Amino acid sequence: MSSRSRFLINLVHAVFARWGRHAIVTSLIFAFGLVAAYVCFGLLESQASVNGPYAAGGAFAGAVISWGVLTSVYLQVSKSTDELDALRARAEELQQKLIRGSPRPTGFEVEVNEHQRLVLAIPADWEPRGGTIFEFQSPSSALDPFPARFRAYYSPIVIDEKGILTSEQRQMNYYERLRSSARSEQYATAHSTEIVHLGDPLGGVKSLRFASQEFARVWRARDALTGREEWQFSPVSRRDFHIHVQTKIDQAIQEVLSHQPDAGERARVTRELREPTTERFTAQLERGALDPGAGLSEAITTYLRDEVGLGAEGAPSEGDQEETLAAASAKRGARPDRLSEAALATREVKGAPEPSLVGDVEVVPIGRVMVVCYHEDLGSIYYFEVMDNASDYTTSSELFNRILSSVRFLS
Repeated sequence: MSSRSRFLINLVHAVFARWGRHAIVTSLIFAFGLVAAYVCFGLLESQASVNGPYAAGGAFAGAVISWGVLTSVYLQVSKSTDELDALRARAEELQQKLIRGSPRPTGFEVEVNEHQRLVLAIPADWEPRGGTIFEFQSPSSALDPFPARFRAYYSPIVIDEKGILTSEQRQMNYYERLRSSARSEQYATAHSTEIVHLGDPLGGVKSLRFASQEFARVWRARDALTGREEWQFSPVSRRDFHIHVQTKIDQAIQEVLSHQPDAGERARVTRELREPTTERFTAQLERGALDPGAGLSEAITTYLRDEVGLGAEGAPSEGDQEETLAAASAKRGARPDRLSEAALATREVKGAPEPSLVGDVEVVPIGRVMVVCYHEDLGSIYYFEVMDNASDYTTSSELFNRILSSVRFLS
């Protein structure tokens, strides 16, 4: 056997003895070394020599050099990986020591929340009830009465029909119950549902996505503990929303007609303008074409002065008023003898006591999107939800879609 053959055998043996678990990488290093030798010393006619226990020259020397360089690079990468694995193992070991060292009364089980770095003991016969996984909010601002809110939470699956229905049938039965519940929701309108897939981009878990329009009363309050001012909210009905807008309109009309000494005339104009103006601005708010709050009051006042014609010179005559309202109806595409749903809702509560709105209290339309994932393999139902006011809803829903595309389930 020649010295070259013995050298090659010893080199290959040493490599596999040291990195047998990385056989694929070793094979690639070997192949790349031969390719480099062929290109450099066969095609490009380079020259090289290696001196040591054995002598080599030409293409074979080029292969040896290439193997040496590639092996050195691989060793550096492997060393870094081994150090990282060692650190992870050490962290896991320390965590297990912490768990073993935490107090564990008799009949209790240890629970660990890695995200919050929390360990505690729970009675062994207590059952999990689900809870919040993540909850985030967009930066709060005094100009935005309803910052975007994102929440992810879960509940455990309780299977009553096991052995009777398949997993997919149980999943679809749950989604159908959700659809029925959404249709009977007191505070929500304009539902839409669809089936989507969540998790794996190549397939994922079949999930139910539904969107709805809702309404909320929002106000700023100072937290007694932190001292920070934050927006608070509570759900309300569409009727409450109409009453709120109507109240703003009545206030704007009275302000514009403050020069009018005849209280009866002010009342007549208010009655004439209330319903069509309420219809106009509730529609704009629900479409997200108008910001609530101070922007709403300013827009109403501008409309009354510039388009309706109320101003410093007095209220329009009855004929002019009728012409203005007819023109406004034509612009909205509405028939004068047909009231919209918004106007009907306003008429139903006409004369009802109006809520006391104090300070920064507003009532706004909000969009809500929820994706529900019934994941029987993991024993949980996952809920992903985003809410935002109508004017910012499009932006928030796009961000929500990007959040959903990042979801992965760890088995």
